[in-house]
Amino acid sequence: MENTPSGIRIVDGLALALSRVGLVVSLAVLVVMLAGTVYDVVSRFLFDKPIVGVIEFSGSYLPAFTFLGLAMTQRLKGHVNVTFGLQLLSPRRRKVFEFLGLLLSLLFVATMGWQSSSGALHSFGLREYHWGVVGITILIWPAKVAVAVGLWMLCLEYVVELLRALAQLTGRMQLETKMAEAKSHV
Repeated sequence: MENTPSGIRIVDGLALALSRVGLVVSLAVLVVMLAGTVYDVVSRFLFDKPIVGVIEFSGSYLPAFTFLGLAMTQRLKGHVNVTFGLQLLSPRRRKVFEFLGLLLSLLFVATMGWQSSSGALHSFGLREYHWGVVGITILIWPAKVAVAVGLWMLCLEYVVELLRALAQLTGRMQLETKMAEAKSHV
């Protein structure tokens, strides 16, 4: 990481900070979902009184938990990575194909982020909610906003990786292995 150009370090620092915040919020959502579910199960088992709305809440906020953690998962190289045939190429050619794969991934996720943002803004404007069991209202728009934010954070991680790959391809940075990259960017 010591040979990383300063511009990439700045963008990488921002991406790291946002990924960490996303991870913390994601884990907080998970803890709330788990606590509610445990409380519901215990209450149902011991007192025969389930907690109203726990299942609906968990179902509504599961996407927030999932999407807010995507950026950190990408940073840690935790996503599925198909490398069939790449090991037969020279390190430079392998990096070219990785660059192209990252570029396609960025375009796909940016399209998803754009559409999710549009839906989240519409949902926020309506203050979208749905009726749960026995008339309890569960807000939907915060989860939709979290999905859009998570996708944009993932885009930022892709931008950092693209900048790093471009610097490596142009000789401004030394070519690194996948494991060395994953260890140096956390």
